[in-house]
Parts: sequence; structure tokens; C-alpha cells
Amino acid sequence: MNSEIERRASELLRFTKAHNRHRDSITKVTGEHFNIFRVLAVGHLEVRTHSPILADLLNPKGSHGQGEVFLDLFLDHFKIEGFNTKTATAISELYIGPVTEISGGRIDIVIQEAEAGGKTRRILIENKIYAADQENQLIRYRNFDKEAPLLYLTLSGDEPTNVSTEKLKEINYQCISYSKDIRFWLLLCRKEAACLPGVREVISQYITLIEELTHQSTSIQMNAELINEITTDQDSLKAFHTLCDAAWSVKAILLDKLDIQLNKVADKIGVERGGKLEDLHVKWAEFGFLMPCLTDNNLYICFRFESSDFRDLNYGFATIKSDIVCHFEHQLRDRLSTACELYSSSIYWPAGAAFQSPYNNWGHQAFQGIVSGELSGLIKQKVEIMAQIARDIFEKVEE
Repeated sequence: MNSEIERRASELLRFTKAHNRHRDSITKVTGEHFNIFRVLAVGHLEVRTHSPILADLLNPKGSHGQGEVFLDLFLDHFKIEGFNTKTATAISELYIGPVTEISGGRIDIVIQEAEAGGKTRRILIENKIYAADQENQLIRYRNFDKEAPLLYLTLSGDEPTNVSTEKLKEINYQCISYSKDIRFWLLLCRKEAACLPGVREVISQYITLIEELTHQSTSIQMNAELINEITTDQDSLKAFHTLCDAAWSVKAILLDKLDIQLNKVADKIGVERGGKLEDLHVKWAEFGFLMPCLTDNNLYICFRFESSDFRDLNYGFATIKSDIVCHFEHQLRDRLSTACELYSSSIYWPAGAAFQSPYNNWGHQAFQGIVSGELSGLIKQKVEIMAQIARDIFEKVEE
């Protein structure tokens, strides 16, 4: 490396450290780190947190007391015309009947208004934070109301994963995101609520939560001074790119550290590691833990990324050979769902759950968690729970 670039890279690192310390001191003074959703550990819950909050804000009769103002802003953003907001209501978890292949289930958020003659117009919102897509979910909701706008809401505006491209074309739906659409709408709502401290502060804290879930908080708060420092001349920009190029090497070293930490976790709990951490950035990458009582029943404790780039980490009991039926599926699901708020069933797991934020997607916070030991500590907690479940179920069966 050019000595001048190396010197400038070191300067940028020192500058960034100082910048972060300064930013942390400001957030302490302003109380920005205090967030009620984080304190209560409910920021990742779709049904208990996000759907009720959104439904209340979208409801002209909601507790915010601002009538149809927030709903009007929502309809305007998504260009939904002709909806009578004065007679509208919004509810979460609308039950539309028992689940069949083509009908039934619970729709996360429904906005509806009654027109003259008894005809009801609706807007249907399927809300996904970390839960997996259910079988034929969008098809069932479209069959419930063939004319309603159907919005598929995810953190990043992703497409559904369990419906073929051909079927998706027939459903007529729109992908929307928390990162752009909901955040933009909430900023407009907060502006309207500027003179209402209670409503304004709740919306502000909810915006902060969304920025954390969508990994925007760091870039949003990035000081212009730091950006100017990077772009001030060619050597500074080259130094910045040099640091970026080193990212994979840094991650590789940190994953080696995590590997050592997980070996200690396995020894302490009395389980075996299922191989080293390798290629975790690719889709379906995984690491696991083995127990004789599990392997005898074609199972192991698994942590698996459902998407590439360290995204969508799930964990639970996975099968070693997928073509062998698991006869303990219901027992495993009952026990794991009791122990885990983020439980979600999948065809790939006899019993599985989503890892909680911010470690469900391994960005900078997850790699900082390796250095602090927090990530291995959380993995240890989950392995301990699953190991105890395995002992309770399978060792009793053997007796």
C-alpha cells in the first residue's frame, strides 16, 4: 500500500473514532438511546407491536385523535384515490375464516370504509418483519377481496418467497417497505403532530425503531464533517476505499473469533460443534450443534441464514436427512414456541424460530457483538434452551 494512503487511512480511522465518541456523547445528552420499544424488547414483534401501531395511526377513529389526517397522507403517498376516509376504520388481525388452500386466515391490517348501498371498500396490508410467508397467503387474501389494493409490507420491500412468478402476476399486489415508504409517511405524520407532544414523541420513537430495523440509523446520523473529510481529496477517498476493501478480511478474522467462542459454548453446555464457520455470507449457510439423542432421531441444533449476505438468521431443530419424517415435530414446536417469542414454523424445520434483531441480519452491530461477546452469549442461551428441550423429549422416550 502507498505510504501516503496508509497514513491517511490511519487518520480516517482516528477521525471516525473521535466522531463516534462525539456522536455518542450527544445521544446521551439528548436521551436518543432511550427508546420504549427497545426497553420493552418488542421492536421485532409484528402482531404485538407493528400492526397495532400502524392500524391505530391509519384509523381516523384511532387514539391519536387526529381524525383522517394520517390516513389521507398514507393514501396520497400510495396514490390510492376515491377512498372515503371520513367513514373509514382500520383494524389489525382481521379474521377471514378458517385457513384452506384458497381462503381464510388473518389479515394483518385492513382499512375499510362503507359506501352507500352496503358495499365495503378495503385496503389490505400484509405485514412482514421476520416471519416467513405462509402457504398461499397472498392468494387467500386476494380471494377475500378481489378489488382491494393489496400491499405487501416488508423491511426492504422484498417480493414474496413462497408464490410462483406466474401466480404473483395474477394476484395484483404492491410491494412496499418500512425503510422508505413507512418511514417517509411517518415523517409526514410527525410533522402534522408537531404541536401534540404525546403523539409526536411516540411517532419519533417508532421512526427510530424502524431506522434501527432497516439499518439506516448510522447513515442518517452520519455527520457532514466526516463525509467531507473522506471526500476532501484523492488520497482521502483512496484511503476510504482501502478501508472498505479490507471489510471482508476484518469479517473473516471476527468469524474466526466467533468460532473459538462457539467451541467454548459447546464445551460448557455439553454438546458438539457441527463444523467450523465457513462461507456464512451465502444463502442457506449454517452452523450447528450435535447431541447423540438428536442425531439418533435425525435431528441437530441448527442456525441458518435464509438469505445471502448474512441475512434472515433462523435457528431451531433441523433434520439431517430431509426425506426422513420427524415424529416429534409437534412436541418440539410446542416447547420451542413456548420458549421463543419469535417462533415461526417452516417446511425446512420441524421447529424453528427467527433470531431477534439486530442479530437476525449480521451488519456492523453483529460483528461488534462478536468483539463484545454478546452474540455468542445469545447463541449460548438458545443452544441451552434447545439442548434442554432435546433432553426432556428424547431421553424420556429412551427411558
